Amino acid sequence: MSRFTVGATVILISLLTLSSVPGVMAEGPGGTWTSWPFIQNPGTGPATVTVQFYDLSGNEIVGASVGQSIAGGESWYVPVWSISGLGASFTGSMVVSSDVPIIAVSNQVNEYSAGNSYSGIDQGATSLSGPSIHANDWGWWAEISVQNTTADDATVEVSFAPSNYGNAYTTPEVTIPAYSAKRFSTEDYAAQLGQFVGAATITSTNDKEIVGAVQEWNTGAGYLTIAYNTISAGEGGSNVYFPSQHNNNWGWYTYNFVQNSSATDAQVSIEFSGRAAQSDTVPANGSLVIATWEYLGTLDYVGSLKVDCTNCAADGIKLTGMANEVNTGGGNNYAISYNASYQGSTEVLFPSQHNNNWGWFAWNFLQNLSSDTANITVTWSGTGAPAAFNTTIPGNGSIPIATGDYMGWAGTDFVGSLSVESDQLIVGICNEVQGTAAGVDAAISYNGFGQ
Repeated sequence: MSRFTVGATVILISLLTLSSVPGVMAEGPGGTWTSWPFIQNPGTGPATVTVQFYDLSGNEIVGASVGQSIAGGESWYVPVWSISGLGASFTGSMVVSSDVPIIAVSNQVNEYSAGNSYSGIDQGATSLSGPSIHANDWGWWAEISVQNTTADDATVEVSFAPSNYGNAYTTPEVTIPAYSAKRFSTEDYAAQLGQFVGAATITSTNDKEIVGAVQEWNTGAGYLTIAYNTISAGEGGSNVYFPSQHNNNWGWYTYNFVQNSSATDAQVSIEFSGRAAQSDTVPANGSLVIATWEYLGTLDYVGSLKVDCTNCAADGIKLTGMANEVNTGGGNNYAISYNASYQGSTEVLFPSQHNNNWGWFAWNFLQNLSSDTANITVTWSGTGAPAAFNTTIPGNGSIPIATGDYMGWAGTDFVGSLSVESDQLIVGICNEVQGTAAGVDAAISYNGFGQ
């Protein structure tokens, strides 16, 4: 089951508020980082929500718990920056409980508008993977945040496996106390890994359920940072979908990572929407990097990608993936990341939507998994939201829905949420960009939630 679904309890790890990152993650990007969590109620009735904060030792922060009633279809951003019980500096995790199913994302931004985003997690696992892990790779490093979701100690190790170059390495086991978190930085293992591009498997060796997120940053290109959710063992599928693909588009390019955790090679068809399919192999216990520039050349392209495995069903293979999108042209440096999808839904929800809000705008990319045209209804919720409207997505195609096109690029200052309903199965991701902070990574991306 994909974890980008609704749940009564969700966890946000790697949560920062008014905390200098060099004091939190000594090797991480600079600046003072603040988390902006958004919680959406996808139902029709009110949701009674309680938020609790935990430090890295697993201790609940007394006096920091907050609550809110969220009307049906609406969203709420948790004002962590103003919660006095957290003090002037905090790093840890957040647990959101509700009497009805909810969804959540956490946007993290520093004073330069550099940012990243990842989704709340409603279910732990005993084994997690990160398809895109770097160490000393053209300035890129990674940190894996792991939280123990149980009331007992969890013993955890991380195994790094190179895909392009670098050395395999498994960390010593580490004990993570109940409900607390541990951060594994590739800079701490630089001597063992060398120049590394590959994947990581995070294992709870005593079978306690854990959750995780990966943050990567580039020490040589300003404040480039990305974040994505780790992938639980058992997730994945024969088809892997990437709704947002760019090539030579105002400087944007996409690098897709498809991982095969089985002992059998996966034979795949790689199809960018509107382009002829190409064949390739995802090696056993390895990964395949699908860079748009290698497949599309200099073509100016905006679309989607489907990776279809022809032998996965017969051989019991499940593929997983994630995408990195980078723009280092025109004086700006942007990097965003999102998890691939493996099955669609007839409704996709986006808890965090901005238009002309301190320069932030949302670009939502929707991919139709059917060969038939998808008829969709687009509904924003929040003060100043435009009227709901209908449109279509071509069969096996995709469309962008930008807030500025419907609310005005110099118009409505909007903060809210989005629901897209369809008569076909669809998937989606949200890219949010702040274009006024030149040279800084003012961009975030997160997965839409299937309903």
